[in-house]
Amino acid sequence: LVKDRSLIAYEQEGLVLCAYTKQQIAVYGVDGILVWKGEMKEGEQQHLSIPVGVYIIQGEQEAVKIVIRK
Repeated sequence: LVKDRSLIAYEQEGLVLCAYTKQQIAVYGVDGILVWKGEMKEGEQQHLSIPVGVYIIQGEQEAVKIVIRK
């Protein structure tokens, strides 16, 4: 479970993003390639079916790293 002041990200059959504020979010692989980008509304939840790996999630307040294991 990874969270900053406006975003929670966790692993559950892929990646789950939960936004507490309206914001642009981008998900990158550790190789720097953009995997997903979108605007999330306050209270919105997004499930991404992505392969196992390490990802960087860039929110409007900070970037966090998460490992998807299964």
